[in-house]
Amino acid sequence: SIKSDLKKPSILLEDALERYMKATRYNRRPRTNRETYGVLRNLIGKLESEFIDEGTTEKVQGLAGMLQSQGLSQATVLSYLSLLKTFFNWLIEDAEVLDGRNPVNKVRKPPRSSKVRDYLVELELIKKLLEVQSLSSREGVPIIPLVRYLITTGCRLGEAIHLEWDD
Repeated sequence: SIKSDLKKPSILLEDALERYMKATRYNRRPRTNRETYGVLRNLIGKLESEFIDEGTTEKVQGLAGMLQSQGLSQATVLSYLSLLKTFFNWLIEDAEVLDGRNPVNKVRKPPRSSKVRDYLVELELIKKLLEVQSLSSREGVPIIPLVRYLITTGCRLGEAIHLEWDD
């Protein structure tokens, strides 16, 4: 009885998310804020919990399994779990509205099996790409120099996608 009287009032996960985003928005760019909010809102909606203190390791483990069964890559699942872990850490350590351990801590994460060597392009294909001198359907678009840049520098796909002219 005394313990329940001293217990902090339950906070809705949705409200906690709003507080988290408001408190931490200055640490991220606007686009990152939107993406982080969208991902966390989606995850919280699938967590099968209404209040912050209802989030258990069992529920988070179920969420991780569901994400994997949806065909998401291991890296994406790990990224989502990392975001959720950061959110719960903030509730525990910074906002001090949640007591106990982070429910994400004990969740079994998918094994990391992706190695760069599994995604390397065959040497013959690289040779063929380097031999291309022009593309009739892409005049004026610097695809050939871009492909050569990617091949010769070993630039990762994510880095290539986010390249800017200054780079």
